[in-house]
Amino acid sequence: MSLPSFAELSLDICLEKALLKAGYLEPTPIQAHGLPIILKQNLDIFVHAKTGSGKTLLYVLPILKECLQWASAVGSQKEISNQGIRGIILVPTRDLAQQVLGVFNSIMRYCPNEIQLVNLCADSSELFKKSLLSLQPSIVLSTPSLLCKFINNKAINLNVACFKYFVIDEADFILGIGYQNDLDSILAAIPQTCTRILLSATLDEEIDCLKKKFLSKPLQEESHSEESTQKGSISHFFLHLDTIEDKFLLTLVLFKFKLISGRILIFTNSSDTAYRLKLFLEAFYIKACVLNGELPFTSRYNIIEEANRGKFDCIIAVDQVDLKPKKPQKLAEDEFGVSRGIDFKGLSVVINFDIPTTVKAYCHRAGRTGRNIAHGTTLSLKSDSEASDFEGIVQFLKKHQVEMKPFLFDIAQVEGLRYRAMDVLSGITANCLNESKVNDLKNHISISEKLKNHFEANPLDLKSLRQDKDLRSKKNKSHLKHIPDYLLSTSARGISLPKLDSEFKYSLSKTTAFSATNHSKLKKKRLSRDPLRKIK
Repeated sequence: MSLPSFAELSLDICLEKALLKAGYLEPTPIQAHGLPIILKQNLDIFVHAKTGSGKTLLYVLPILKECLQWASAVGSQKEISNQGIRGIILVPTRDLAQQVLGVFNSIMRYCPNEIQLVNLCADSSELFKKSLLSLQPSIVLSTPSLLCKFINNKAINLNVACFKYFVIDEADFILGIGYQNDLDSILAAIPQTCTRILLSATLDEEIDCLKKKFLSKPLQEESHSEESTQKGSISHFFLHLDTIEDKFLLTLVLFKFKLISGRILIFTNSSDTAYRLKLFLEAFYIKACVLNGELPFTSRYNIIEEANRGKFDCIIAVDQVDLKPKKPQKLAEDEFGVSRGIDFKGLSVVINFDIPTTVKAYCHRAGRTGRNIAHGTTLSLKSDSEASDFEGIVQFLKKHQVEMKPFLFDIAQVEGLRYRAMDVLSGITANCLNESKVNDLKNHISISEKLKNHFEANPLDLKSLRQDKDLRSKKNKSHLKHIPDYLLSTSARGISLPKLDSEFKYSLSKTTAFSATNHSKLKKKRLSRDPLRKIK
């Protein structure tokens, strides 16, 4: 069963209106197949689909439809006493909770005030959260460890007559960061009568075990992992580079000569590399930000919001999800992996500055682009030391009939830029990296809502935070803003490098920045405007 439009779901008018307002004009393939199963057949469902396929609406719409039916009964004075939690959603991190909350808020835009959602991941006290839970909200959003804590403290009471939906989103990520014990405790407290929805981007033995524990009703499985090869697709490219310095030089060329366009996300495997790349790009007046798990949650959320508003030319993300924590139960709640679930609006290109160490990590990085039915591109910069990890990725893609194509670029064409690039890179010392990290933290502290009142009462504290030296003004010089034509090799002038559009197709049209002919025309134009030339 599938549906061509949301109208066939017989949704409340306020949900249909909100869907249109939020830009959901028609269901994605996974929504078209999954929503009728959940809403009309009342079956447990396991959904295996790539990130960005629209899985979130699979549970948002059914939960809100159930809540609206209850609110309507309250309005007609038929069921005033039947108040309670109607749906619980588990996500692995606070960042993903904030993202899911954003989807709920957009679809709840026109819903009555009786429908309340409590986000247990919010930055508020435990006492305040308990007081909200005592009011019996309609929906609870949480990480497993937080939900387990409130269940054990008797702050959450699930009325079998009310409770209808239990959702585990990003189940593979949840299991991967040490939530297994918490999940077992939660499952013991969840009524068997509710509809259970399990969503995962990957399949493995742990997911199979969770399916057996979690799904109790007649089961429907929906697998749409190959959907990306149809409407929405991702093109995969790689470039072999001999040294790490070549990676920096290539990244500079991609941005400076506009060989890539749209919103760009660059992944590194360490915070040092991320901040070194940020300082390097900023030296050439390319705006960049670092999205790092070491930053506070509110800071990370602000960075994502600013990036989605187009404030930065690129986002440099530290992806350390491959590193297993020594104490997973303690670290899991604050675990941050930008490659998992975080939604960047209109992201066209993902660059793997460092090759991920696992196939799973590569798939999740690539999944940040090509979301829904859009086209996306990944470019992986490979060195000799990363050959083993890269080969595993290539073989995995080949097994699934996906080609990893070479990016036809000869770095010798821009050899003239190497001196400038290496001069800037050599100036980014360990002290510079530490200062940049500290300044990042201080900047985010200065805009913290929690500390707003403190800074208003103590303006000198805020002043001292903002008196840190500007690393870019110290290291940068204005001549780095523009790359002159003569720095390119003779063979590179007047020719085009492979320009990559949002679909990463090679273009052989002349590049303005490299054209000696254009340079000559501009020179003649400037001379014609010179008033001194008119004096005889």
